[in-house]
Amino acid sequence: MATPTRGQGFDPGSRWAEAREAFAALWNAAPDLGAAAEAAGRSESATRARATWLRQQGYRLKRMPTRPHADGTTRRIERLLRQGVPVPVIVRRLKVSKQYLYRLRKRLDAEHGQAEATGH
Repeated sequence: MATPTRGQGFDPGSRWAEAREAFAALWNAAPDLGAAAEAAGRSESATRARATWLRQQGYRLKRMPTRPHADGTTRRIERLLRQGVPVPVIVRRLKVSKQYLYRLRKRLDAEHGQAEATGH
């Protein structure tokens, strides 16, 4: 039996397009990166890389929520920021990225601003 060719109506590109659409739907339906990776049957890093590539190809994929540090690092960072410890000291002490620290500080500043506005 002969393998179908493009001239006979077979388009191998459509199979890949369907796979990309399926991945995009899976990604957008998943609550977080871990669930998307599990559903895709890939590692988290491979799943994130695939999503990045699809975004570059023009697919609209949601941003996955960030995960809290499992060891309570976020709570320690918040406590140190509230105490007024400088960012470089926290980076050295807890071995976290400056970017993560500044993002947390921005969130805390926004929460603090809302609490002052409501009088709490």
